[in-house]
Amino acid sequence: MVPSDRRTAQNTSSSARSCAPDPMVSIVMPVYNSHSTVAWAIASVLAQDNQDWELIVVDDSTPSLSFLVESLSDNRIIYTRPSERRGRGYARALALDMARGRYLAMVDSDDWAYPWKITRQLRLLEQHSDVVAVGSPMAVVNSRNEISGMRGHHGSGLWIMKGTGSPVAQPMCFPTAIFRMSVARRTGFRTDLRGAEDADFMMRALGGQYFAIHSEALYAYRHEYGVTCNTSLQNLTEWLGGNRERLRACFDRFPFYARLQAIKSYAYFTLNVYRSLSSRILRTPHHRDRKPTALELEHFCRARDEIALHIETHFANRS
Repeated sequence: MVPSDRRTAQNTSSSARSCAPDPMVSIVMPVYNSHSTVAWAIASVLAQDNQDWELIVVDDSTPSLSFLVESLSDNRIIYTRPSERRGRGYARALALDMARGRYLAMVDSDDWAYPWKITRQLRLLEQHSDVVAVGSPMAVVNSRNEISGMRGHHGSGLWIMKGTGSPVAQPMCFPTAIFRMSVARRTGFRTDLRGAEDADFMMRALGGQYFAIHSEALYAYRHEYGVTCNTSLQNLTEWLGGNRERLRACFDRFPFYARLQAIKSYAYFTLNVYRSLSSRILRTPHHRDRKPTALELEHFCRARDEIALHIETHFANRS
């Protein structure tokens, strides 16, 4: 729980929120140094064909963000800024504490969601009462919103599986997921983790629980070495520190796998620092990415074009 920052500046008054009906979905968006991309992230929420949502924007020190958000005059968008920067774990925990929806979704400030994401995932959650979360594959895009690859499950049909609680691998792409709020609250985000809070949350939330992965990509993950903030040295360092802390909690139950993941974390950190530093010379795809199919490319272009219209409508003269 993080009550100390709950009443920080918002573009929606407390009385207005208390009178409004609870939304179906609470969408969490922590923002740090993403002033060049956050408009796309917010526009992708405004573009959703299911409009029964609230968006909780947690400003972890981003110039001009409050003006950008408040200029939209949308009561469903809640803006809050902690008194000091404390990292993504704290930012997500703060947003979860403020959330009123039946489901919890993520849209990170570097990324954007396809306009039909919420609709498709809620349909699956309502059809499968034993499933606690639904994720999807995701398109990988560069700073110019050009697709460079795909990540995640590739195939037809719906995958339903049971989480092990093991630290071995993240079972689905975290930012693509929608969770039942009861599970999200029971799990909670660790406020002491500045990075890797997403992997820690997934490991604990899905342990022993059924989750599903949609066959269709529903999310665009912006990733370009040396350009986007998720590849910065600060972000990579915070990820390494957070991953080390979350793995310590696994040593008793999974001693071999926790130590194996710790070794892999240092290797991943070293490799990605090299890629970030050399990216201005070597523009190579990430080793995990695959080429999009023709249908995936068609869906991606359609989603991007729809969000671009909302950028023109809401942000053309504000960003």
